[in-house]
Parts: sequence; C-alpha cells; structure tokens
Amino acid sequence: DWLFSAIANYADGTVDARFDADFSALDMGYVDTWLEQRDSYYEFRLASQNNSSLTWLFGLSYSLNRDANRTQTLTKVPYGDTLIEATLDTQGQLEQKSYVAYADATWKVSKHWQIQGGVRYLDEQFSGQHYFNNPLYPMP
Repeated sequence: DWLFSAIANYADGTVDARFDADFSALDMGYVDTWLEQRDSYYEFRLASQNNSSLTWLFGLSYSLNRDANRTQTLTKVPYGDTLIEATLDTQGQLEQKSYVAYADATWKVSKHWQIQGGVRYLDEQFSGQHYFNNPLYPMP
C-alpha cells in the first residue's frame, strides 16, 4: 500500500503608509512606503504503508518568496530664498526559490533494532535588484 499526500500554501500581502518626513508640525514633506510580499509553497510525498520490514518515504517540494518594497521621500529644502521640493526614491525586489527532493528508508532488522537512512537535496536560488533615484536632488 502507498500513501500520497500533498500540501499547498499561498499568501499575498500589501502594506503601505505615509508619514511626516521630519516628525514636526512644520510642513517639510512626507514619506510614502510600500511593501508587497507573495509566498507560495508546494510539497508532494509518497510513502509506503505496510507492515513489512522495509518502509520508505519520497518527497518533493518547491517554494517561492517574492518581496518588493519602495520608499519615496518628498521634502522641502532651502534653495536661495525659497523652499523647493527634493525627492528620494528607492525600490528593491528580492526573490528566493527553493527546490527540495528527499528520500528516507527504515529497515526493521529485529523487534528491537532498526536502521534508518535518508538523503536530501536542496537547491536555493536568490536574486535581487535595487533602484535609487534622485538622492535629495532639487527638482525645480
């Protein structure tokens, strides 16, 4: 007899906020920030389901995590006799993928002794990029 099982998970979330750039009563600007996150996970298992002296388990899994964030700052800076708007914009994306394969076997040598062994393979891939624009550069 065999037993096949599977599990899947997906999560998607977004958060954003705006707050005062200098945390004072003065109107000197604001900061906007965003964060988006998506996660997914899938796993499949096949296992023996018997009372023999040898039992085994084999499985595969895959996961993907994606994060994106952005922060934009708009402030007012002195430029001669006036205040002008200056911007700072940063963005970043990260991605992580994982592939896993595993196997496990148990040999019941006697009523009181058993030998168990297994192997596991993991391949993780990371990628990312970052963007930085107009670091407090006055925009007339």
